[in-house]
Amino acid sequence: MTFYSILFAVLFFECVRILAKVVLEDTNIPLALPITMVVLISNNVLFTTAVVEEKRLGEPNYDVAAKLLDLLAFALVSIALLLLSPGSNLFQVDASRLDSWAKGSRWLGNDSVVAAWVAILLYQTTNLVWNWTTLAFKRYPKWAVLMSHSRVLPYLLLWGLAVSGNPGAARWVGPAIAFAEVMYLFVIRPLFISPVVRKARDAAAPSS
Repeated sequence: MTFYSILFAVLFFECVRILAKVVLEDTNIPLALPITMVVLISNNVLFTTAVVEEKRLGEPNYDVAAKLLDLLAFALVSIALLLLSPGSNLFQVDASRLDSWAKGSRWLGNDSVVAAWVAILLYQTTNLVWNWTTLAFKRYPKWAVLMSHSRVLPYLLLWGLAVSGNPGAARWVGPAIAFAEVMYLFVIRPLFISPVVRKARDAAAPSS
């Protein structure tokens, strides 16, 4: 397992901890947010392993730029986790200053939960750049690339509603995001990934 997969595995367990906290305790964190994070991080670990280590999509272009993007993605998820649990977290740091900054920022809807959603939006954007950098998107059908990019739109909608003074409406977008991510990553994506994997495997097979 790569160093980056280990980093994201650690983040995955922290996401699960926060999910359990939301389910079992009385918090102001919407359930949709930790569910979305668990789904995205687990997918990141599995997909990076498939692309980089097992090379199921062919030989990846996993250069320095792609590795730096992985570190940026790690940092963005870490920020989201600190915003959700500033007092008790994986990093054992007091993130109350970060929490106060988010709650005082009008561009984040004066809400640390919205700030966490924005961090995940930036994480998703980083993943899009990663897929272009590693040439993964060049192996996808065009409709799949378009669908991958469209996944950021609900996050932008949530952010826009929160900034425009509609935090209640923004909270309704969260469950839609969680549902859409689950459907995309576990239902839609396998439909177009499987043919790409078969094509890469056939291309790598020695000719008889």
